[in-house]
Amino acid sequence: MKRRVALLSARAMLAIALALCASGARASTPTMFQSDGAPYVDRVPSYPAASRTLGLVLNPGGVANTSGTICATGNGDNVCGLYFEIGVDGDLTIASESSFTPLVSGQMSKKVIDNKTLRVAIVTTASPLSPSAVPLGTLAVTSGPVGGTVTLRKLQTVDASLDLMTGAPRALAFVPEPGACLQLGAGVAALAALARRRARRGRVR
Repeated sequence: MKRRVALLSARAMLAIALALCASGARASTPTMFQSDGAPYVDRVPSYPAASRTLGLVLNPGGVANTSGTICATGNGDNVCGLYFEIGVDGDLTIASESSFTPLVSGQMSKKVIDNKTLRVAIVTTASPLSPSAVPLGTLAVTSGPVGGTVTLRKLQTVDASLDLMTGAPRALAFVPEPGACLQLGAGVAALAALARRRARRGRVR
């Protein structure tokens, strides 16, 4: 009888321990989007200009954890590093590594491949990334005759406990062809000229 009670107590304690572990804080799926001047607005805007600077915003999905040394010793759920890859298609180009200006502190490595792909890795050992959405940096892109799309191809974060989380690829922005704005302006000017011509004919009568 005592053995059965002890066995039940051990099972109960194990169940409680597993429940506590399951309910513990842990980093969640990271996301990235661009703000377009409005903080943390998740959208895919259309730009009239031939070149544009995108404000990249990161939601690392981290969880604030104050127990133990956070990033230096591998303990906790705060996000301490990330890697992302952004690609452009069509006639869009990313001129060089200087096209991306980071707004977060830490050791960073960045590279632009064939003016079409930006790869960035950031690691911090002083303090973790904010668990809420935070401006990550700015990215300058230039459009040719047909425009194109800016796409997040890969996003990964690692927390202080070395848990790796992966975000989903997604479109960040669409930059139309530079001529689209000129065509629109020409159409408006033509309509205004036609309206003035009709007004003059009306006064002559």
